[in-house]
Amino acid sequence: MLASALGVLLVNRRELLSLVVTPPLVFFCATLFVELGRAFGSVSIVQSLALGLYTSMTRGAPWLFAGSAIVLGVAWRRGLRDNVRELREELKAGAEAARPRQSFVPEPEGYFEPKVYGTPRGED
Repeated sequence: MLASALGVLLVNRRELLSLVVTPPLVFFCATLFVELGRAFGSVSIVQSLALGLYTSMTRGAPWLFAGSAIVLGVAWRRGLRDNVRELREELKAGAEAARPRQSFVPEPEGYFEPKVYGTPRGED
C-alpha cells in the first residue's frame, strides 16, 4: 500500500491512468503464480488452485481495496480526470476514423427497376 501511494506521487502525470490499474493486476498475477506453484504438488490441481486463489484473494482484498482507494484519491487530485478525458477523446476519434466513409453517390429511386432496351418485336 505504501509503495502504491509513493508511486502515485512520483510518477509522471501522463502515466497516472496506467498506474491506477497496475497494482490490482500485479497482485492477481503474483497470487496466481504462487498458488499455481502450490497446486502442482496436490492431487487435484484445479481444485487446489481455485481454493488457493480464493483464500489468498480474500485475505488480501482489504489491503488491496484500501491501497487502490488511496491511489485513486491521490491520482484524481494529480490529474487522473484529464487522463481519462484524453483517453475518451482518443477512443472517440479512433472510432470515427474506423467508420467507413460513404465514397459513392447513391443511385436515385427506381434504379433497380427492370428496363426494357430496344424496340418491341412485332408479332409474326
